[in-house]
Formats: sequence, C-alpha cells, structure tokens
Amino acid sequence: MSILSDRARVDANGVWIGYRILRQTVTLAPDGKSFTGTWSNDRTDINGNIVSHIDADIVGTRVEVVKFGAVRVLRFMGQSSRRCRFGCLLFE
Repeated sequence: MSILSDRARVDANGVWIGYRILRQTVTLAPDGKSFTGTWSNDRTDINGNIVSHIDADIVGTRVEVVKFGAVRVLRFMGQSSRRCRFGCLLFE
C-alpha cells in the first residue's frame, strides 16, 4: 500500500513558504501482525524546489484490532530506521 500526502508549510508569520510531501509504502505481513516499508519527507520552497529530504525504513507491530460495523481497524506501533516512533491505522 502506498500513501502520498502533501501539506502547505508556513513560517511563524503565517506566510506560505512551500510544501511538505510525505510518501509511505508499507507491506503488511501475511499474518496481519506486522508491516515493513519505506518513508520519505520532502520539503519544498514556493517554486517546488526540494530544500530538504529525509528517508527511513519503517517497521511496525499490530497492537489491537477494533471493529466498527463491517470495518476492521488495525492499530500499529512502529519505529523508523531514524529511531522515530509513530502510530498508524490500517483499515480493512
């Protein structure tokens, strides 16, 4: 599964200074209890030029499954190769 997200960046005065573009690709293990993947974060100026770039490998372990009607929500806790911890939700 691949996820792409962009978001406007503003300075302390609220002036637009560019975008933050997040890309994440994850592969869920066959047993549904873990995932592996890659993550990147690009920051651009207002002309679209990349001013910073960060890559990381990510891994995660399922901590719970919650049902909302016919939808199952898998909650994972993960860590990147840059030692950043995060949580994520996958919907089935």
